[in-house]
Amino acid sequence: MVDTSMAPARAQTERLFLERHRTLESMAHCPSSDLPYLVVADIDRREFNRIEDIFRYDFQTVWMRDAMSITNLVLPEGRVGVVLVSDNLPRAGADFVEALRLNPATAASPVVLMVQSALRPGGERFSEFAPEAMLTRPLLPTVLRATVQRLMRRSVQKSWQSLRPRHRELLATTLKLFSAFGSGAAGVVELEVLRHGSRLLVDACSDGHVSALLDALRQHDDYTWVHSTRVAAQMVMFGRYVGMSRGDLELLAEAGLVHDIGKLKVPLAVLNKQGPLTPGERASMETHVGSGMRLLEALPGISREASQVTARHHERLDGTGYPFGLKGSEIDEASLLAAPCDVYVALTDRRCYKPAFSKDQALSHMRERAGSHFDGKLLDRFAEVAL
Repeated sequence: MVDTSMAPARAQTERLFLERHRTLESMAHCPSSDLPYLVVADIDRREFNRIEDIFRYDFQTVWMRDAMSITNLVLPEGRVGVVLVSDNLPRAGADFVEALRLNPATAASPVVLMVQSALRPGGERFSEFAPEAMLTRPLLPTVLRATVQRLMRRSVQKSWQSLRPRHRELLATTLKLFSAFGSGAAGVVELEVLRHGSRLLVDACSDGHVSALLDALRQHDDYTWVHSTRVAAQMVMFGRYVGMSRGDLELLAEAGLVHDIGKLKVPLAVLNKQGPLTPGERASMETHVGSGMRLLEALPGISREASQVTARHHERLDGTGYPFGLKGSEIDEASLLAAPCDVYVALTDRRCYKPAFSKDQALSHMRERAGSHFDGKLLDRFAEVAL
């Protein structure tokens, strides 16, 4: 006679084991262990696979099928970015969200409810655990990305409260600068904001905590701002290494912050395209140099270094760069210094169309172009301070 008294417990244990195995299996395909987690609660594996593909370079995606899964989920606290909950779970996902709020690793994570119809009945209990957003299926990739990015931005900016006051001020100041440029505004106020941000950035690069600062902004969804701030910090660190004065470092910071400002005029469909760019899209992307130059012309008193770096950071030693095809000594010192900083940061940035390179991968890639794109000796010195 078979003893069935332990069957329910055994079945639950096996279910939890299989759920954990599926979770680990989904995480194994993630490109980088430092990415935030995106938890997807949905009984449909095909829907999970589609969401995983949309965010494959932005998040480590974890698949959950019931409330028991989230109860037993063990992830680093604060690393869960956003949770997507489908209404095809029992009781419209209310049990899942209740468990979510009780798990310290996920308690503060924003929730997006995915529904078949906004008018579908039966979601009364879910209102007790109000989701931050609701999307109707079929999910449009552009709408889903925009919603998740908006919620990530809110979470990232909330996490800045743990930073040093001057670091918080730096992030708020430079983000304000990019918001002003993006809205089409220009003038003395923005120039003063730029210079204040440059001074704060030089301070941050001198206090020994710049890595923590840069880590704090990496997950923000405003790519142009994140990239430009990282480039500016890298330029300042490089300038400090080669012995530049405080005044020159502030000019480098100013140049780094605005070097890609023209990308605010590039269509988001091109800037955030997940696949390869067509020749026409590539041409559109390259217009960011001219757009940036025109934006800076509207700022009386902008530094020569900022104007030069904005115009020439894509020039290369062998003349294969753009937009002017300058070569060798035709390229000014600030732009020569900026070029490896810009390329290194671009390679180590995570983007919706590519994973982030490691430091060693990026430097190896750049060394293959020493003598043609970059000055070899300058690149060797840059490698000493690459963040």
